[in-house]
Amino acid sequence: MLLEKSTAKTPTASAKEKAGVPQNLAAFGTEENKIIELLEKNLELAEKNLWFNERIMRWIFWQKVRSWFYLLLIIAPLIFAAVYLPPILKDFYSQYGALWNMFKGNGGGDELNMSLSGEQLQKLKGAGIVK
Repeated sequence: MLLEKSTAKTPTASAKEKAGVPQNLAAFGTEENKIIELLEKNLELAEKNLWFNERIMRWIFWQKVRSWFYLLLIIAPLIFAAVYLPPILKDFYSQYGALWNMFKGNGGGDELNMSLSGEQLQKLKGAGIVK
């Protein structure tokens, strides 16, 4: 009885009929019309939620890409330093290690080690390092 087709046909289809809602459902009564309106609103809100969900998922993707980029920005120099810094430090220590060993630790590093030979002390005095 509720799903009977209407015998009166109009020459043009209504907006509800174009949307997939048969015209005879309008004759059901106010309660059924409210349900149909609520379903249409529900569909509209679900589409909006889907649109927001897609945007949020895109934003999360780019946040993950950005976090990996920042991680590489931190890790890459550390790897570079681990590979190239030991030979550089080895050369640096070989050049300045002897001078560093001359100074003993009273905290300030101003006193010379007394185990210097006379020749080494003369070289340092001649260079203006020791008075």
